[in-house]
Amino acid sequence: MGYIKRFYPNITYAYHLNTFAATKIAIRKNVLPIILIRNPLDSEASLSIMNSYYQKGNLLDEDFLNETLKDYIKYYDFVLKREE
Repeated sequence: MGYIKRFYPNITYAYHLNTFAATKIAIRKNVLPIILIRNPLDSEASLSIMNSYYQKGNLLDEDFLNETLKDYIKYYDFVLKREE
């Protein structure tokens, strides 16, 4: 059981990887998205571990790391430009 459900059993929430699409939909529907800005190295490490587990791939797949780091930069650049 997750911590949120444990301490707030009546709350409805969603969780996911931050994506352009989800953030843009929230903005368009005037829903306040809560976005945690993670250290890029921490983010890359967890994505690499997740990718190697689900894809049965190499933990240090250079192409995957390069692509996700580019996505990280693009996403947080987008978010920070819309910061209120």
